[in-house]
Amino acid sequence: MVSRDIIAVHWSQSRFGNPVLVIGGQRYRRCGQIVYGRGTWRCIKSDLGCKSYAITQFNHVIAVGNSHTSHNKKKIVSRNKKRKNLFYSKIRINGKGL
Repeated sequence: MVSRDIIAVHWSQSRFGNPVLVIGGQRYRRCGQIVYGRGTWRCIKSDLGCKSYAITQFNHVIAVGNSHTSHNKKKIVSRNKKRKNLFYSKIRINGKGL
């Protein structure tokens, strides 16, 4: 059975001036050109592996595919930065060594 929930859809603009489609709080960017009124939109986080997409026809959303499950996963980032260890040798406080 197909659920037909009402979800808020609106158009926005990115900070660089590109069109953004917002469906239920999830943002999509245009993927390719709009041909004969039909456009494909990919999730903003597709660079991180999200496969969600939306298809519009004459500014009406006609399909949304895949889910945004990859957004909820925590990424484990290892930081291999070399930290400078500061060693102070023979520090004296009030004439006594540590």
